[in-house]
Amino acid sequence: MTPIVTEPSRAVFLSYASQDAQAAQRIADALSAAGVEVWLDQSELRGGDVWDQKIRRQIRECAIFIPIISASSEARLEGYFRLEWRLADQRTHLMAKSRAFLLPVCIDNTLESAAEVPESFLAVQWLRLPAGSSLAELTDRLSALVAGEPSIRDQSQSRLPASSQLARSGTDTPLQERQKTIAVLPFQDLSEKKDQAYLADGIAEEILNLMGRVPVLRVIGRTSSFRFRGKSDDLRSIGAQLGAGFVVEGSVRQSGSRVRVSARLIDTTDGVQRWSNSYERDTSDILAVQEEIAASLVSELQIEVAPEVITILRAPPASTEAYDAFRRGLQAIYRFDRPSLQQAVGHFKRALELDPSFVTPAETLAAVLALLTEWQVLPPSQGWEEARAAANLALQLDPGSPGGHIILGNIHTYYDWDRAAAAREINTALQHAPNNAFGLMVAGKERLVLGDWTESLRLLNLAISIDPFQSYFFPLRGFLSQRINRASDAKKDFHRALEISPAYPGLRSRIAEILLAEGDPEAALAELQQETRPSLKVLALINHALKRHGESDAALARFVSERGSIRPMSIAQIYAFRGQVEEAFEWLERAIAQKEVNTAYIKGDPLLRNLQDDTRYKALLRTMNLPE
Repeated sequence: MTPIVTEPSRAVFLSYASQDAQAAQRIADALSAAGVEVWLDQSELRGGDVWDQKIRRQIRECAIFIPIISASSEARLEGYFRLEWRLADQRTHLMAKSRAFLLPVCIDNTLESAAEVPESFLAVQWLRLPAGSSLAELTDRLSALVAGEPSIRDQSQSRLPASSQLARSGTDTPLQERQKTIAVLPFQDLSEKKDQAYLADGIAEEILNLMGRVPVLRVIGRTSSFRFRGKSDDLRSIGAQLGAGFVVEGSVRQSGSRVRVSARLIDTTDGVQRWSNSYERDTSDILAVQEEIAASLVSELQIEVAPEVITILRAPPASTEAYDAFRRGLQAIYRFDRPSLQQAVGHFKRALELDPSFVTPAETLAAVLALLTEWQVLPPSQGWEEARAAANLALQLDPGSPGGHIILGNIHTYYDWDRAAAAREINTALQHAPNNAFGLMVAGKERLVLGDWTESLRLLNLAISIDPFQSYFFPLRGFLSQRINRASDAKKDFHRALEISPAYPGLRSRIAEILLAEGDPEAALAELQQETRPSLKVLALINHALKRHGESDAALARFVSERGSIRPMSIAQIYAFRGQVEEAFEWLERAIAQKEVNTAYIKGDPLLRNLQDDTRYKALLRTMNLPE
């Protein structure tokens, strides 16, 4: 066998998180068998200047740097391997773009667009080697890189004509993550009276939803793609901001009972139009037009899927009035405040009255009722049961309804405490819609409730990668970071949510809690005072830390008077933080008895740490079917 790398000083450097040591050793053994010298640090106890200088020298001198990427590395936001990655990234800045140096190897299904890696790692082609896969592809790829094949992803394909570039992305050569990601921008309303925006939005959203059924295609979420409504940004810039290789844009022009829909597909790497078409139909055929456009786009991307994946399995609404009520409900949802959500409930119920077989309003009604219950607008016994009825109706109309399964999973998580049923429903939803950002978020919350921090982080990262401007996702990830003692990450996520939605309520209070945990109650108070409606709970906590016990008692008493009946969990947190254990358990037991939604997050709650060694705390976990 001819060695791939023959110069001892030009070896391959393997960099990995300690949890991936077994996979790293397997890769090292395969490379060694192929004649490659491998630098693989196996120090049990890392540290010391001599060791550190050795690692730095090896990264400066190695021929190829192979970072091993996985859910384990994603969960480790700190670690020496991240210094190694940064050093390798810095070395790339001294290299010509055609110089092959990086070969990222992903050993699971971690998405590139969601990965916490240096930018230079995203500019080259990743190799995916899940557990049990052959390592022959690794040695072949390494041979090609050493032989001088360009490693920069754009360079390797930019010289191909459009048709060849798409052909290379078929079943033989999988599309890279960015190339598999598509954003559907809001369609323009070109009607004379400019009164068809809701129809234009509906068409774009239905195309987005249909394409989301294609398993190998990632479709950017509605919240993020519609953020660019009316923006003059270059489509290449929009693609970069969304992490999308392709963008769909279009227009709608209605005249009487006829509607003309135009759509085009833009490759964001070069701004070139890859496909365009126009459709003129009667308004009653609008859902068929949506399907036709989605099928054409998938065909142009040359993704091999079964035709039924993008076939509408649902009958169109029986009346334009039902569709109109549904659209009005969606418009209310997107305002994302309590009065608007309550209005949306009325619109969806009206759509179902007009057409009892119209499944989509049943799905969205279930989702809105669940959200109102989580926001504690509706009491648990009312909100969850009404959401369950709507979800079951959606599944009765369409047994494969992802929305129906997702909401049932949510109900089992927060209200039934049926952990097996929750996992089953969520897994079923993701089988039908594997790249649905909302479904991934619900799955991440379910793992968060169980205390499975690593998997929760992975799922939330996936959701954010698909809908990167959905402000609701970032506080959830921040909530998780608080539980695993990553305060700086939590603060970044809370601030990111405020950047996207400056009026997002309660986030200053969250940041204040972190500052309080860091031992800076004065900074916590200053942060809290920036909140439009400062949290009485957090005010009670801060005043206690400042030894203003009378003011802490006053804030607690006011909170009990105003919110005690619906927020007993918060009162338990205050008492636990103040060291009043008996009172804390009294209120915690009350919260669990009435199934207050926030009790779901009892595991790892930093405000309840004074209770966690008590046998009563573990008994409460068992009551909720949570692992101790």
